Formats: sequence, structure tokens, C-alpha cells
Amino acid sequence: MRIHATAVVHSGAQLGRVTIDAYAVVGERAILRDGVQVGAHAVIMGSTVVGDHTVIHPHVCLGGA
Repeated sequence: MRIHATAVVHSGAQLGRVTIDAYAVVGERAILRDGVQVGAHAVIMGSTVVGDHTVIHPHVCLGGA
């Protein structure tokens, strides 16, 4: 697992073996499976489940209220 120092990951998020780049945000109810790559400035909120080996490109927003 590699999480950039500037990324914000809520302690309630469930993380597999992931890579999270600079300034990305992962919310409390998000689930990221093994091999997920989260690009810089991406935001993952709500009850979002991201499957194995998914690439989330920079500036993408997933989930919501």
C-alpha cells in the first residue's frame, strides 16, 4: 500500500493493497479493493466500492450524498 503524504483518507475507509496519489480524498464509507490506483486530486465519497485493479484517473469524483 502506498498513500501519498498529502492524501486524505478517512480512518473508516476500507483499503486493500492500493496506491493513492497526492491530494486525493477517500471518504469514510469507501471500499477500495486490491490493486486500485487513485490519481492525484481524485475524490471517492459515499458508499462507493471500487473493484480490484481499477484505475481512477486524476480529478475524478465518485460517489456522493
